[in-house]
Amino acid sequence: MNIIRVPFCILAAALSVSGCAPRIGLNPLEGWKELGSTAWQGLTAPGERSPALSKSITDDYRDFIAKLPIRKGRFVDRSESYFIDQLSFYQDETGQHAVRVRIPMDGTYWNYALFYNRSDVRTKVIKYASGRYRS
Repeated sequence: MNIIRVPFCILAAALSVSGCAPRIGLNPLEGWKELGSTAWQGLTAPGERSPALSKSITDDYRDFIAKLPIRKGRFVDRSESYFIDQLSFYQDETGQHAVRVRIPMDGTYWNYALFYNRSDVRTKVIKYASGRYRS
């Protein structure tokens, strides 16, 4: 290999590896007040609590979870909902609500933030990565 190719190969390898990693740091719920959290299916750990939300928000986020995409596995295919470990509930200063669905999957904490207006109608969904873990 000639001397000019070596730095180019190193740079190309570095760019290809970094291009695959999810971007972490975006938090669309920054500044929102957390009302409580719970594990999926209503299981709670010490210190966790689920706030009373309207039936329309509860029905909507449960419907959203039921429609999460299927992940192809080596031996079995599963919905992303299988991996959910936490639901967190938020409110901003204007009275709008949000629900965060956290899914640890493939070494990354994936989150869906569901935003609701003051009439409890979902207005948008943002998917983002909030961190990594080792399995």
